[in-house]
Amino acid sequence: MESTFYIRNRSLKLNSNYFILILLCFGALFIKNPKFFGIAITDISILLGTLIAFTYRYPAKARISTLALLSIILLLILYVGIGVFKVPDKVIFLKYYARILKSFLVGILGYIFFIRLNTELQLRILKFFFYLAVVSIILDTIYSLYYFSTREYVNVWALYSSLKVSYLYADKNMVAFTISMLMVISYRFLDKKYLFLLLFLTIISLSRSGILINSLILFYIMGFKLIKPSVLIILISTLVVTIGLVYALDLSQMFIDRLSLNQDLSMSGRLGLQRMGLNMWLDSPLTGKGLSGYEQYFYNYFKGGEHTPFPHNLFIYILAELGLLGFILLTIILMVIWHKLNKKGLGMLVLAYLMFGMFLFNLTEYHFFFLIGLLLAYNSKSYQLENRIHSTIPC
Repeated sequence: MESTFYIRNRSLKLNSNYFILILLCFGALFIKNPKFFGIAITDISILLGTLIAFTYRYPAKARISTLALLSIILLLILYVGIGVFKVPDKVIFLKYYARILKSFLVGILGYIFFIRLNTELQLRILKFFFYLAVVSIILDTIYSLYYFSTREYVNVWALYSSLKVSYLYADKNMVAFTISMLMVISYRFLDKKYLFLLLFLTIISLSRSGILINSLILFYIMGFKLIKPSVLIILISTLVVTIGLVYALDLSQMFIDRLSLNQDLSMSGRLGLQRMGLNMWLDSPLTGKGLSGYEQYFYNYFKGGEHTPFPHNLFIYILAELGLLGFILLTIILMVIWHKLNKKGLGMLVLAYLMFGMFLFNLTEYHFFFLIGLLLAYNSKSYQLENRIHSTIPC
């Protein structure tokens, strides 16, 4: 017969796991990092999670591929080595490096705490993250549309302005990328309930890359079911609602400008930035310019056009800053992750990440690493810490 103290102690451990995972959901999702007394919620969740992880001893142990672990260690060492010797401003380098480390930590902590929950609680956390993300995106979308309606002249730049003052996101493409992650979760854990709502939000966010990629994801996960009459009705209704909303708020010209390459010059601007990245890589093909090198060497290669320290392409960015060595190590890590997730029917998570990588830089987005950590730990047959304990935290 277990003592009351032992049961309470194990219950505290369980609830600590559960609490930190919920806090990590907020920290991983809020891209713009709202702050409490000057400290970002992501930093708070990482700090508390690390402290609790070192405070308690658990029977559940991390299981990670030796090849992936070695690649991660070498990649982090490569970041330091190249950065120390190649980039002139070490403060900017440290800022980038800190974000990389925090991204890995969010994923590692998600894995550590998630693997100790039973299947029921694991699903609760996944659903909590899903609904938190969907509600946040809907609120941001409503805010953006309201902002549009208050402008005297509504155009594509009003979209950027509304997202810049938004409390959650600073980039419409990151809205679409988050939605693509949610589409995979919806398909795998929520019986495809919200796919069309997510597609609707993708269209409203007006991310061309998001519309393209999330449409491909929809085709991938539904296949021939898309031609079923009931599915076609839902899909057509989604498009009709979108068109109705666009005309009701007098946003049609903005959509036309955004979807017309003649009116919107961001495509040509991105091509110029990507040529710069390729030139940086060709100057240092093996090791690249170092972490933060694209930003720090920007003016050495800038010849006019769009002015931004990112090439809007993950692969070119990695080549420019870490060369072939970093590119190979990152490829190994992603291949190992894809192999493990694909066994659970979740390989599309990595594929969506790579597809978006062709259009934007998303290497250090916390919510991607967090979800990777959670879903790598998801295993209904693994040992459960709380077989006889029920959480007192509702969700």
